[in-house]
Amino acid sequence: MSTKLFIIGTGRCGTHTLTMILETVPNTCSLHEGRGNYLGKEIDVEDIKGLNLYLYYCSDRETALNESYKLSGKTLEIIENNFTSRHNLIKSLSENNVHFCEANRQLYNYINYIYDKYPDAKFIHLIRNGYDCVRSWFPRGGAYPESLSLYDLYDRSDISFKKRLKLFKSFSLKSKEQNKSSIENLSNKKYLDEEDTRRLCSQNSYYQYDKPLPYANDKWANQWEGFDRIQKISWFWQYTNSLITERLKQIPSSQSMVLRLEDISPEKIREVLRFAELPELFSIEAIKAHDRRDSSSFEWIDEWDGWTKEKVNKFNGIAGNCMDQFGYKLRL
Repeated sequence: MSTKLFIIGTGRCGTHTLTMILETVPNTCSLHEGRGNYLGKEIDVEDIKGLNLYLYYCSDRETALNESYKLSGKTLEIIENNFTSRHNLIKSLSENNVHFCEANRQLYNYINYIYDKYPDAKFIHLIRNGYDCVRSWFPRGGAYPESLSLYDLYDRSDISFKKRLKLFKSFSLKSKEQNKSSIENLSNKKYLDEEDTRRLCSQNSYYQYDKPLPYANDKWANQWEGFDRIQKISWFWQYTNSLITERLKQIPSSQSMVLRLEDISPEKIREVLRFAELPELFSIEAIKAHDRRDSSSFEWIDEWDGWTKEKVNKFNGIAGNCMDQFGYKLRL
């Protein structure tokens, strides 16, 4: 029986590094955020950011969140649309007894759906020291930019003209100026209505909008608007890792494991492969850091003056408990 392994984390936590290792495992097709190479053939099953846009920007967010757990309603429709290409690939690989692995920072809200579709799937919660992860996210302009409006989706995204035109057509408008006006009108809303959000989800992925926002019951919800980027990214790190933990509790413990990036070693990788029931063969050379810094697709912010006392205090106040939970030491 072929393995189906899903590696889930916050991003900037080592998903690319782990993919590079898994790519050297025999009889295995390994993807990083939907893309990879198998037997010399490029594979692209597309990214899956649409679900987060819907869950965190939809005006009826509580309903959308509940639907994501119950696998029902419009949320399930978006999930199914996102996963069609993956299902087809997994089916093809399984028929040929080839293992499937994917490391993807967008998978955390798909965990129960994946388990529902593939009850034998294995999950790895990949986590990285919060200070290092926040530091790595901070230069990336897509991580809670200071100013974010729906017009940015048109003006600053890395999507092609062809895809932009498809987006325009989804609003049933005929000109760039009309679309600019329409998108600016939408950006005046605190949250998009369901139909607007579904349209955007179904068309393209937008890295500026793929990060979570606090729900009303989050302890930091009332302070969110006053947070700076350090605080927002710190919240993102702790929220996402806590959410992954919560969702993984709903599947058998024998089918999930926690892997800290700092613990990766040849023996740890062998342990991962045994857990995933993959061949215990891999390239030792693949165990090294890989930073996919693509300046053509992202706006970069270089304003970083180190972990000052102020930044440490901001991080600790928000994410300190999560650091303790995963065995990381706090800076003081």
